[in-house]
Amino acid sequence: MPRLYPGHGAGYRKLPPLPADHWALAEWCPACKKVFEAGDITTMVLIGPGDDPEARRLAREGKAYTGVAIVAHWACVTGEDP
Repeated sequence: MPRLYPGHGAGYRKLPPLPADHWALAEWCPACKKVFEAGDITTMVLIGPGDDPEARRLAREGKAYTGVAIVAHWACVTGEDP
């Protein structure tokens, strides 16, 4: 398992509270397994380029690409209180 260092949300963007009609309310956080609720503070965690050949090429070259991401609670990802 990789060693994780405290510190946080470096590189993550804290998103606004989830509105009552947000699509993620039908989902659960992959970190804590709790269903998202309206008002939860979340962030997007990049998984990688997925199966898109162009995105994979750009990733290998260290360039910006459109990738696959998942939503998770801000506190679950960063350890910080929302």
